[in-house]
Amino acid sequence: MAPPPTSLINRFPDEILAKIFEHLLASYGLAETTRATSTCHRWREIAIADTNLWLDIRVTAKSARDYNTLSAVLQRSQKRPISLHLLSPGTRQLQSILGVMRKHLARCESLHIRGDWALFAVMAVTLGQEDFPLLHRLSLVDTRAVPCQRIFPEPPFPLTFPLPNGHALRECELHGCSLGNTLLPNLHSMHIKLRSLDLTLNETTLNPQVFLIPTSLCIEGICVPPMVDLLVDRPALTQAEPVATTHLQSLVLKSLRATPVRDQWGVIIDRIEEDCGPFFRALDTSSLHRLSIDRWHHGRILDDFILVLLAARAPKFPNVTDLFLRGIDFGNNRTILNVALLAALPVLERLRIYEAPDWANEVMDVLSFYPVLCPGVCEVITETAVLLRDDGLPFRRYMLAYPPNGQTNYSWELNQSAFRYGGDLSEDEDSDGTVVLWSDSDDSEFSDDEGEQYEED
Repeated sequence: MAPPPTSLINRFPDEILAKIFEHLLASYGLAETTRATSTCHRWREIAIADTNLWLDIRVTAKSARDYNTLSAVLQRSQKRPISLHLLSPGTRQLQSILGVMRKHLARCESLHIRGDWALFAVMAVTLGQEDFPLLHRLSLVDTRAVPCQRIFPEPPFPLTFPLPNGHALRECELHGCSLGNTLLPNLHSMHIKLRSLDLTLNETTLNPQVFLIPTSLCIEGICVPPMVDLLVDRPALTQAEPVATTHLQSLVLKSLRATPVRDQWGVIIDRIEEDCGPFFRALDTSSLHRLSIDRWHHGRILDDFILVLLAARAPKFPNVTDLFLRGIDFGNNRTILNVALLAALPVLERLRIYEAPDWANEVMDVLSFYPVLCPGVCEVITETAVLLRDDGLPFRRYMLAYPPNGQTNYSWELNQSAFRYGGDLSEDEDSDGTVVLWSDSDDSEFSDDEGEQYEED
């Protein structure tokens, strides 16, 4: 009697079937892959023997009590590095889960924990004595409301994650986990993403280590922390201390806002915000190449950012070649922001402006009228079009004929007497290559004192 015919897929070698299961895992997850590999005894044996299928371990609130399955998955991964995802398990389940995984934590190279405040408190106590010699990716996501939106914020969470001395993470994401002053220098990651944090900085952390170590930094959804401005209040100190060198190459500033001022009872005072200037002045952007300003709310943060750009003696972003702008609420500051921002980007090559087609046209007008600004920019990219620099509309002088906020002591009109670029050596041979705004009254440089006076007015 002839043997029953076999399907074509059953004729595949074990190695080919293992690759199919790995692609299935990447597309549909472990649960669907487990069901598929249970089709026959041979498929199940191939799946169990393939350690690549058991390196990404996810524990949810639904599967948190299945300790036998978790133990089996850990055994199937053998001694290879693993990635652990704890997605909103209960605090009691978390203690049991960590008890099962305790002897395997040394193999953890990626750890993602998502939960509420109580979950992180249990984690800090339970993992306080553990070592993570292979850990390179750390993600802690607090599922509560954004801390900076509370009237009575909770004290900073004592986030002290155990890492060996000299150990450097490659990626670190902190979403909603509050940080204290002494914890910022402990983040030695190459790629850091801070979201919805309560950052508290003082004069001892004027130049936070969080800006010095990483090459990629994303700050999202936070209130810009108030800082003591040593550059203004104590200039002698800045002359004695050397300027720290930063490795930051990519910076994303998304959904930032100024910190609201609170009274002695912790209630927010309406329409009064902390000064954001010291934060922007302390940010070292000397080695930055990519900058993204995304969804800034109108308020003091944008005003202070413009004042910092205007008062700078040299371009704030001397090496930035890629700029992305989206969803910025300008208020009455769009015109002066165009000038101040373009003047701070002398080597810009790529410019993208989204969700603001009128703004993109205005920027192109400025670039077309003043070719000395950003000479490397040949086009402005929007969601639906690419605007070429040579095709810019005629410059609309009336846009800049009136100063913002009704001020009359400065003329912000862009003409030859009010705007000079340092590269034009025909009029200023001692120029240092910076962009300077001049006053029509006394033809003096826009200094820090004048910027403070403008802000008070």
